[in-house]
Amino acid sequence: MTSISVLPIILLLVFIGVLFLFSKFIERINNRGKNVKRMLLSYVMILVLATAVYFLLPLDKSIVSDESIDPDTAPSLFHHLNLETLDEVDSSLIRKSWEFDINSDKLQVHFTENDWGSNVPIYLDQVEDLDEKVEAIFYQSPTFVEGVNVADFTALPDIDFSSNTLRIREPAYEDLEFITFKTEFPVRQFTGEKLIEEGFFHGDELIYIRVPEGIDLDIDEEINFVD
Repeated sequence: MTSISVLPIILLLVFIGVLFLFSKFIERINNRGKNVKRMLLSYVMILVLATAVYFLLPLDKSIVSDESIDPDTAPSLFHHLNLETLDEVDSSLIRKSWEFDINSDKLQVHFTENDWGSNVPIYLDQVEDLDEKVEAIFYQSPTFVEGVNVADFTALPDIDFSSNTLRIREPAYEDLEFITFKTEFPVRQFTGEKLIEEGFFHGDELIYIRVPEGIDLDIDEEINFVD
């Protein structure tokens, strides 16, 4: 929602009124009053135009977050994985999920890493009550930069299924740039606002694959079995 304060408009009208009265005064004491009036009128027009441009600029379309993270209490995906309770994590930590039908007792799972070699951990679980289905879930907990959760701006893995082969491609490398605006230093001395609020916190991420129990598997070495 965009809201425009009326205070700048009121101040502008007051300023225009003062300029008008001042121009009348100058006109009376100066034979070149017309030139002064034209000059002041031009100045007022520039101010009005600048004010209009200011309100049209998308200054309010910045990324704002009220979230914060405590590393000691942050959700640990690997903790849930070890306890076999990934199905109990908050649904907001699921970035994307895939489901494929399989009509064979054999399955190949191939993994392709990205160019910069930062592997997303992949875990495969053989599930007893899963029939003729292959499921893949990409879990990702928040990553904070200066108090802003940037996880949703990162790339997703590419997962597809064909010819009894599940292919997993790591998220592509992305160069994200963010600009933060801070209150001027003299004001921060009184408000207590910090120049660097939260710093950087990288959350967990993993790909969790569920396959039917007893299926014949041929998987790449980067893929881990859930004990």
